[in-house]
Amino acid sequence: ARAGKTFQEIKEKVDCVYGDQALKKTAIYDIIRKVKAGKKADDQRKFNPKKTKQTDENIEAVAAAIEANRRITLSELTSMHDLSEGTIFSIIHKDLGLVKKSARWVPKLLSPEQKLERIRCSQQLVNMTQKKSLAFLDKIVTMDDTAVSFHTPETKNQSKQWLPKGAPGPLKARQQGTNIHKHR
Repeated sequence: ARAGKTFQEIKEKVDCVYGDQALKKTAIYDIIRKVKAGKKADDQRKFNPKKTKQTDENIEAVAAAIEANRRITLSELTSMHDLSEGTIFSIIHKDLGLVKKSARWVPKLLSPEQKLERIRCSQQLVNMTQKKSLAFLDKIVTMDDTAVSFHTPETKNQSKQWLPKGAPGPLKARQQGTNIHKHR
């Protein structure tokens, strides 16, 4: 603009030098207007030193960190790899194809041995009721008014994990805390 070039000449030169990264028409018009008004027309765009391209090294580093800890957060990955959150997000979702899923609540997570033990105990109880009267059930204490919980379950947010798209989420047993009963 200072050299007396027209908008079209400036636009062609900018497009030639910067290609896809060139300024838009409105930005060039703003610069020309500022130069003609005698104002400062330097590039005012902000530079972010953390912003990098999604390199193979960064993708591998993020994949290794997630593999080591599936519950790692975006902010932890950002500080760990000195990348922007947008870059980390793009690596996780586009390159690695991962999504963050919460654990799904299920009534109980029992091993096959525990399931068999429950069946055995239930059958024993049924046999006792058939052999004796139901009066023995009055002697079984199942719950009392006073209970103290020593269990703090993790929240739904704490249970989130990075998993491949379409994979089922992790399972989590719905737990009631360990209770101490006080008999009257």
